[in-house]
Amino acid sequence: MDLEQSWQRAADLLHASSDVWATPEFAATFPHGIEYVASAIVHTIGAEEIDWIETVTDLESPKAQVAVFADDLLVHVVLTQHGFGYEVRKLRVLLLRATSTPRVHGDEAPFAFVANLDGLDMQFPWDADNHKQDGRLHEHFQRLLTVLRAQ
Repeated sequence: MDLEQSWQRAADLLHASSDVWATPEFAATFPHGIEYVASAIVHTIGAEEIDWIETVTDLESPKAQVAVFADDLLVHVVLTQHGFGYEVRKLRVLLLRATSTPRVHGDEAPFAFVANLDGLDMQFPWDADNHKQDGRLHEHFQRLLTVLRAQ
């Protein structure tokens, strides 16, 4: 995958994770937000290994946070009115707490969970109004549970 394809994959995955990336309000608040975050992904962990992306925004602050999970790494990106920054850390799961569990058979029950990721507490979904990934939340929980067991 060349650099342009990698950047496009990162941007596509960001859009797939939350509708906020396509809103005019987000674009007005963070004019280069998608470019910054996609570039951070491409130039750190690469877009090929991404397992999951979570986004939470407060456009009144303004502040946006993005957590990108890729294999055994976590990239935490923060966008503010003053700029952006990110950190790459080893994915360390210290705690998982489910607020509901998916059913073994039949339709899935509403499912949400909290994870303490070595100092970064996250709720999944991080943005309570984002339901784009609800059908796959149990997959991400299982992935983090596997990491927790292996540590």
